[in-house]
Amino acid sequence: MPPPLEIVLAGVVIATLTWEMFQGPADFRRLVAAQDTAARQAIYRKWTRQSLQLYGLGSLLALWLLGRLDALGTVPPEFSGALGDVASSGEFLVGLLIAALATGLLLPYVLLWVSVWRTRLHGHAAPKVVEVALGDIAALMPRNTAERRWALWLSINAGIVEELYFRLFVPLLLCAILGSANAAFGIAALLFGLTHAYQGWVGIVASGTVGLVMTALYLGTGQLWVPIAVHAFIDINTLLLRPALMALAEGQGAAR
Repeated sequence: MPPPLEIVLAGVVIATLTWEMFQGPADFRRLVAAQDTAARQAIYRKWTRQSLQLYGLGSLLALWLLGRLDALGTVPPEFSGALGDVASSGEFLVGLLIAALATGLLLPYVLLWVSVWRTRLHGHAAPKVVEVALGDIAALMPRNTAERRWALWLSINAGIVEELYFRLFVPLLLCAILGSANAAFGIAALLFGLTHAYQGWVGIVASGTVGLVMTALYLGTGQLWVPIAVHAFIDINTLLLRPALMALAEGQGAAR
């Protein structure tokens, strides 16, 4: 039977994520309804603050209570054998994952600019670009400079605290309870997907899949900062870079 501390922490995790799964959609509905930028910025601030407290500081406190702050600098031995011992094939697999991520992130830009270049070459106006998103995230897109600042902080914060929580603390806790690294990372990825329930079922599946990719990057490199950096870049790309380039391609000025 797991020690009492692990059971208590598991209860805290369940309560935290249950609250998040209900609160997230409620906040998202408020964001959708908000027309005033001050109200939208308040929601960005709330999400940044709450995730920092619940996922960031919560993870550090829990690791301290468990006496496992050492896990911040090295892959815990409990994770040995996870995902078919991905670390043993590290360089090839990590290279493959990075290539896949780069393709997925950069290919839309390439196709976009090819389309714009061909259209302008033939003397037509720049085309209206249709954004394809994995999940209902249109309302998340910042509308002016002030909102873009908060979206940047939100993206960086999410990359740090969500990876700390879902790729380190929660799997480590589940390993202690279940005795299986594969089960621990699988459940953590599922929970990560469910916290994006406000994006619809597509967002849940996409986020859960990204969670598994981040797990492979973590185990393959043995460095938590790698999935942190990739996660933050994915969010920055989604909320800031791609919308800005799309607006530029269409000849539109960014809102001030």
